[in-house]
Amino acid sequence: MEYNRLKTAVTDIRMPEDMQTRILNNVQIQSRRKFPIRTGFWKRPAVIIVEAALFIGLAIPVCVGASETISQIMHRVSPSIARFFQLVQESCTDNDIKMEVISSHIDGDTVSFYITMQDLTGGRIDGTIDLNDSYFIDVPYDTSAYCQPLGYDTETSTATFMVNLTRMDGKPITDRKVTFTVTEFLSRKTTYDGIEIPVDLTTIPTSPETQLVHYTGAGGMGAKDAVHHDKMIEALVPDSPDPDFPVSGIDLTGIGFVDGTLHIQTRVTDPLSNGNHGYFYLIDGDGSQINYDASYTFQQDTAGVRTDYTDHLFNVTPEQLVNCKLYGNFYTAALLTRGYWSVTFNLETEQSQNNS
Repeated sequence: MEYNRLKTAVTDIRMPEDMQTRILNNVQIQSRRKFPIRTGFWKRPAVIIVEAALFIGLAIPVCVGASETISQIMHRVSPSIARFFQLVQESCTDNDIKMEVISSHIDGDTVSFYITMQDLTGGRIDGTIDLNDSYFIDVPYDTSAYCQPLGYDTETSTATFMVNLTRMDGKPITDRKVTFTVTEFLSRKTTYDGIEIPVDLTTIPTSPETQLVHYTGAGGMGAKDAVHHDKMIEALVPDSPDPDFPVSGIDLTGIGFVDGTLHIQTRVTDPLSNGNHGYFYLIDGDGSQINYDASYTFQQDTAGVRTDYTDHLFNVTPEQLVNCKLYGNFYTAALLTRGYWSVTFNLETEQSQNNS
């Protein structure tokens, strides 16, 4: 098993054919040997073989695919060794989209670094780009992190992000190697801020059809008050989408009072591919805003396609709604781009680099 995995990794490395043959032969010989167990310092043969193969690989050009394969094998064998031997690669191109680290800075227990993403063919990156929580950071300590968009250059189709991470234990950062990886992003986003929803609030049903569902997400200060048991919630049974709902990519599928609480329900199809979401609020006759008290999301799968339904709950009475209007803030995206972009770089106290 070890030989087969290592053979794949070594085969992917771009190296002279005679060198590749020597390494593969050595791996095969070593994997068949019986090593005596000794007291004191000892390593498994497989780890020694991988270290040797990686040592040779680091000295020669390696394609992106090969470095990923080696990294995966190394992490299975020994994460600490994998981090030590991780190739320094400050830019990465996949699907004609280039990601590059341009600068970094360490300040005690906090690291800040700047990443750019550039569409080399155009059309997929714009000023609304959102990494969609698809990024992850490989460091040998627990951190809290966030990624913030800084701007977009239309001439070069380049978006810039600032990433901050802080050690959870408060200790100074001494391990200076960081790997930042992105697997997808959203773009062509549309924002609907303060949009009025054309619903007659004086004719809302007071006994709509409901169902008990298992909720997968909840929000709002009053969320716990509406829970039944075992993460169950009484929700509206989805109706046909309201054709007058003004948000493309989100459907209004129900509104009604359930046990004296106003429920307003939306539907998003295949949410992982678009990130569409939003919320409602009311404006009364005095211009005061009434926020929803709780929201619950439950899922349904149809022909393998996930659909999310969200009930927004308001603790208001039908009488209170007479002078109210319904509004909402919603966010949708028209394009999801998937790929694998990963950069590994060494942090400096102050570092500013521009690599092609």
